[in-house]
Amino acid sequence: MNNYKKIGIKKFLSLLGDTEKDFIKNSSAESYENFLKVFYENPLRYRSLTREEEKSAILQILKKIDADTQKIAEPYRVKEWEDGWNENYTSFAQSKDFNDLTPKFTRVQNLVRFDKNIIYAESEFFEKTFVKVLQNYLIYRYFSNYKNMYEFGCGSCINIIETATKLPNINLHGTDFVAPPVNILRELNSNFFKNRIESSLFDMMNPDYNLKIKENSCILTSGAIEQLASKYDKFIDYLLLNKPDLCIHIEPIYEFYSDDTLLDFVTKKFHSQRNYSSGLYNKLKELEKDEKINVITANRTSIGSLNMEGYNIIVWRVT
Repeated sequence: MNNYKKIGIKKFLSLLGDTEKDFIKNSSAESYENFLKVFYENPLRYRSLTREEEKSAILQILKKIDADTQKIAEPYRVKEWEDGWNENYTSFAQSKDFNDLTPKFTRVQNLVRFDKNIIYAESEFFEKTFVKVLQNYLIYRYFSNYKNMYEFGCGSCINIIETATKLPNINLHGTDFVAPPVNILRELNSNFFKNRIESSLFDMMNPDYNLKIKENSCILTSGAIEQLASKYDKFIDYLLLNKPDLCIHIEPIYEFYSDDTLLDFVTKKFHSQRNYSSGLYNKLKELEKDEKINVITANRTSIGSLNMEGYNIIVWRVT
């Protein structure tokens, strides 16, 4: 069976709550053309699963839930993050090859999520390709409108690298709660992007208010709030005080899943089992109700790994 379909541009934009018209209106025609170039150079092809394949995939998730022992934000995880990112840093410091910054926990697989279903991707690198397209969407749709971009919980720094490469006039600031990502950023600043990248140790659960967000800035979290085990209130308070021009979250959002479909129900079990953060969307909607922020878009992209949808988008600003 090789009846593969390709995700079109209209569908891709709709997953992010966007349209061609709105993209151009809120960015520029040039930015849209730059994004289209990346989109068409990185096609996303897939086919639907047979009934038996779908049952097998869901069983695989259930077995993962049953066997899984990982708990997010536990004290022992700090050393795991330090060791993992340090492995990337050590390799990159020697090779100067951006490929060595690919997280070691990244898995390639053909079974992934799309359109609230499990699909079979033509390429085992489907998720990695999607991330590249998503990065460039954020770069040309949002980041290009600002002088500064801050990423909190920048990890392997791949978002910083892609942004610095595509937008030569933007200044970047990356933070993480362990030292190796900061060391990666210093290496990048010294050897690739001269004096354009700043870096800080920063614990999102206990924000350092000495880090001031500059004017004309947007902020990004990507799979970082996920790791806080729902202890993100202090970070949101930090953002409310610093008033960045725009806040963008690419995160798994527990509230976006339904109890009325088998796959969503199973995914909620996995999300809870891992103790990933929940309640972020509801928190932001309460702040909007209190007229403290304006939620610009909040979309379930329905794309992710086999076990969960990790790339939902929420965009908001302080009022």
